[in-house]
Amino acid sequence: MKETKDYKISVLLGMIIIIIVILVTIPLFYNQFNSSMLLLRDKTIDDFKDEEKITQIFINSQLNIRSNKLSQYVNNSSLIQSLERGDKKEIENTLYKGIHESLDADFLFLTYDGEESIIDVSLNILNSREIVRNYITNNPLPKELNLYITENKNVIIFAKEEIISKVTGRVLATIHSGYIINNKNKFISGLSEKINNHNVFFLVNNTFVSGTQELSQEEIHKISTADFNQLIQVKSKLFFIGSIPIDGNNRLKVVLQTSSDYIKNLKSSYIINFILTLFISIFLCILTIYLANRTITPPLEGLLSTINLLMIRNIPTVPRKSIIREFNVIEENFIEVFNNFQKKKSQLAKFIDSSPISLLILDYKGNIIQTNKAAIELFQIKQKNGNILLDTVLTENSQFNKVFTSLKERSEHFELEMNFKSTEVWKNTIWTFIQDKKEDYIFIQCIDNTEKVETQAQIEAERSKSIHNQKLAAIGEVASSIAHEINNPMGIISLSLTMLEHELSFIEIQSEEKKNKISTTMRNIESSVNRTSKIISNLLDFSREGSKDKLESKNLNTILSKTLIFIEEKMKKNKIKLDISSLDTTLNIITKETQFSQVLVNLINNSIDALKDSSIKEIKISTEVKEDICVIHFIDSGPGIPKVIEEEVFSPFYTTKGMGSGTGLGLSISRQLMREMSGDLILVSEAQESGAHFEVSIPIGKPTQS
Repeated sequence: MKETKDYKISVLLGMIIIIIVILVTIPLFYNQFNSSMLLLRDKTIDDFKDEEKITQIFINSQLNIRSNKLSQYVNNSSLIQSLERGDKKEIENTLYKGIHESLDADFLFLTYDGEESIIDVSLNILNSREIVRNYITNNPLPKELNLYITENKNVIIFAKEEIISKVTGRVLATIHSGYIINNKNKFISGLSEKINNHNVFFLVNNTFVSGTQELSQEEIHKISTADFNQLIQVKSKLFFIGSIPIDGNNRLKVVLQTSSDYIKNLKSSYIINFILTLFISIFLCILTIYLANRTITPPLEGLLSTINLLMIRNIPTVPRKSIIREFNVIEENFIEVFNNFQKKKSQLAKFIDSSPISLLILDYKGNIIQTNKAAIELFQIKQKNGNILLDTVLTENSQFNKVFTSLKERSEHFELEMNFKSTEVWKNTIWTFIQDKKEDYIFIQCIDNTEKVETQAQIEAERSKSIHNQKLAAIGEVASSIAHEINNPMGIISLSLTMLEHELSFIEIQSEEKKNKISTTMRNIESSVNRTSKIISNLLDFSREGSKDKLESKNLNTILSKTLIFIEEKMKKNKIKLDISSLDTTLNIITKETQFSQVLVNLINNSIDALKDSSIKEIKISTEVKEDICVIHFIDSGPGIPKVIEEEVFSPFYTTKGMGSGTGLGLSISRQLMREMSGDLILVSEAQESGAHFEVSIPIGKPTQS
């Protein structure tokens, strides 16, 4: 997760002020500037319109002056007399005098109705003869004023008057005068003076004809495409597009131009005001930071110091008074809330620590975040903030390690049963895992169920033992009845056999072979009778409830021989070899014969069951003397007992056999019987390939008297 930079509250307040000022002033200044620009635009347009009117008045006045002069000149008696006499030379002289002295015109010529002759005295500066000829040809309409544009873009306004004879009243001729209105010296310069020395430009039919100065192609293009009464800006120049009617059909586009410096000045004024406002804001920001450092920061630092003392060092503190009431209230309330929190926390900690249930909070690496006394004792935790996978009895527990490494793949809440060894004692425990995957924590509750399981196991063991004893008692009763029924015939057979042997001694048998055969048969009958009686006797002893028997010194070999009678047929059936060559037949042991015989049967039966699928089927029973203890080794060539279940084979109800198999007397009860006789039954941990190896230890008894 990316770390964010932190700032002091005073700096934040200052920054907030600057941001607020900027957010408020920029739109405000922008709107004010736009409003000012609109007002300035409207005012500029109004000013230019006034100058447009002045321009129109100036042009009209100039035309009126020249028209009046022409009207006055028409009444010139010398001109009329010369026309009446028809003296062309005199007419030209009179006209030359008029163009230079009276009319101040650029063009002056006479035309006659119905005649093509022209008397032209125009100033020869613009190829006047061709201009006059084109004018007369293209402007036949009888208008007082006519607008004419030459190929060189000179704008000429022609005025005309008829010269009437005072004697006859007929029209003698028509006099025409022309004025070049885009002549800078005569006309435009005078106009510029009238409109505050602004530059003025003329366009006819969107064609630039003249002005106080030259226009660039960009300026001409934008001006020619602009509408009337529009204000346009080209770079640093500001233009107003106006128009003036000239002769009823033509309008003269008048463009007035001024510098846009005042717009720059307006912008500069607003920029200066904005910068000034910004500097004032910065000053206010610095002042706010200073005041915040003096009034807000110290109380906050004091509050943080109080929190530090309370939470980290847990030192009681007295609230510090600040000039800001809200800070005092916050600090007092915080201390009160924190003290209440500490009380609850202390109560909860005591409750958790005194709980008999083992509690753990871990991260996903196994580091212990929090625990209690029960967990420390149960898991043998060496360091309170250690690692559950490294510093506890669970370090080598494969089941726990497998569960822990697969936690993230499991549900957030689940339970399971687990066995592990703690202080040399196997514990049966119920685990509850609750995962907080957002915070990467695991909450674990472990209930030690060992005592309950052991109590239940003892109850079930006693129950199983009782049932087993009841079975043996029932077998004993049946065996007793059978023995009674069998012993009577066996006694008759034995007596009859004795009588038969006696009678045969008086009978002479010629064939020696026949005599031997009869003797062998009688011995076999006698042996079978004795074996049957012995089996019945041993069965009665085996099925007898022997828990109340006294401990007596008995010959180990004798007990083993009696026991093997019951299982030798099963061994023959499974083709199992019994090796007792290393058995010390002279050893006497202190035991309860019936119960010891039951333990032997259980151990040998377990080996027989384990050897069913083995290629080598062998059981070896040997003895070893350790001081006053006889150690009997039971070793088979079966698959052995896996190391993972070595500690569990003596648990009540634990079995590797199928349902209904076995004698019902498990290793747990066998061990219990041996311990009641001051002996023991243990499993020797060896390589799995060597088969199962059990040791039965029992005190040595006194030697048998000869």
